[in-house]
Amino acid sequence: MAVRLGYIDAVLGGIASTSQEFFRPCLRLLEKEGTVFQVGFFAFDDSETTVFPENVGIFADVAVNSDMTSDKLSDIAVGACQIARDIIPKTIFPKITGAVLSYSTKGSGDGASVDIVREAQQKIPMKLDRIKETNQD
Repeated sequence: MAVRLGYIDAVLGGIASTSQEFFRPCLRLLEKEGTVFQVGFFAFDDSETTVFPENVGIFADVAVNSDMTSDKLSDIAVGACQIARDIIPKTIFPKITGAVLSYSTKGSGDGASVDIVREAQQKIPMKLDRIKETNQD
């Protein structure tokens, strides 16, 4: 309710409850403007710094969307990077790098879900450009 009233920007949850238990009331309370998704932050072992130099990974979960489209997927990719930028200072992560994962490696697969990922990948740069333009105003 605090998000809906504008007192806070986000709600963290899921530690002591399942995703379904956490999301169901959130979706009822929050206005459903835009694409809904959840983001998880993971801290990795300090010995691994080649893939995740700061030992942190941020993953967006698209499972709350039963009817995925390329627009929704590109919204989720851009939104997850925006959340990472809002939470993690530039002194820690000078650059936020995102990826959209698919089971199709270098075009080896085909089908509707692969097409959605390919279309989303093409839409992401335009959405990022719009964000940059908005932030300059």
